Parts: sequence; structure tokens; C-alpha cells
Amino acid sequence: MYFSSSDGVQKPSSFALLRYAPLRCFPSRQLGFSLLEVLCVVLILTTLAGVAWQSSLMSSLIDHPYDQVKKAQKSLTRGLLLARQYAVQSQQTVLLCGGIDEEGSVSACQGNWSQGWSIQQAGKAKTQQPFSTAIVVRWSGFPVKKHFIRFQANGHTGYQNGTFIVCAGQWQGRITLNQSGRFYVSRLQKGSDVVGGFAC
Repeated sequence: MYFSSSDGVQKPSSFALLRYAPLRCFPSRQLGFSLLEVLCVVLILTTLAGVAWQSSLMSSLIDHPYDQVKKAQKSLTRGLLLARQYAVQSQQTVLLCGGIDEEGSVSACQGNWSQGWSIQQAGKAKTQQPFSTAIVVRWSGFPVKKHFIRFQANGHTGYQNGTFIVCAGQWQGRITLNQSGRFYVSRLQKGSDVVGGFAC
């Protein structure tokens, strides 16, 4: 619909303008994200966070060489204490043997100290403890190749004296055993700090 103005030019009426003008108050596309888009983003972020958490958890579960040496050193001192205690209480000879077999039962004292230790009394197994595969244990003393430590009924080791050297990575610790069956534990040292050089 048109109407004529005073200057004679036809102009559209207000009704025509309302009819054909676009409705600006209701845009054809709304700004923002849909629910599906938000859920996809949340799912991706959750997956990435889960992967990062699992990676950090696995790295925390892997022991540092320092901690591995500390645990092995503590375990071996426990074995020495138990073997000496069994010998004194039973008034019989007790052996602290180096190594355990693959099935977990005590073997015949093959002297593989890096594998773990086991206690034998009267030819029977009493207890045992394996070490981590990263652990290296070396005996330095008399005799040179020591397959077991023999504790007598009085708790002494006779002429068996020497040092267990426990290593992992660049760290090492020592357990020094004397003829009375007693021992002392040294603090852990790093390879460059070890007096006389790294022993493993």
C-alpha cells in the first residue's frame, strides 16, 4: 500500500513497512553454544585430564633409586636381625641365605644376594624376602664369595665379617657385619660422593 506525499512522490505506508520489514527482535541464529557442543567439550577435557592423572600416577608409583636402596637396605637388616634372633631363641644354628628361587620357596643358598634373602633352620625355610630387579647387592669381606651368613646359638657369626653393599642407579648403601653378629648401617651415598669409588 502506498500513499502520495505533498510533493507527489508515492511512499509506502506504515503498514507495508511493518509487513515486509525483518523482525530484528528474533534473529534467525542465536549467539552461544548448544548443549551438544558443551557436552562434547566437557567430554574431551575429562578424557585429557584422565590421561594426565594416569601418567602422573604411574610416575609416582615408580620408586626412585634412592628409595629402592633404602627399602632393600632395611629389608636386609631385618633379615640379619631375624636370623640372629632365631638362633639365640632356639639355641641352634641359623643361616641367612642369599637368594630365593623363581617359585618363591627357599633354595639351597646359592649366594645370589641381589635376588633377595631367605632364612633356613635345620634345613627348613622360615622366611624370605625378594628384592626389586633394580637392586644389586654385593658382599665384600671374608670369605670373598659368601653364600650365607651363619648365626650360632650365641648370636655370633664366628669368623664371618664384612660388608653388604646395596646399589640401585647411582645410589648405594652399606651394612657392615662384625663377628659378634651385630651390624651398623651407613647413610646412602651417591656415586660421585662414595669414598673409594662406586662399589657396584
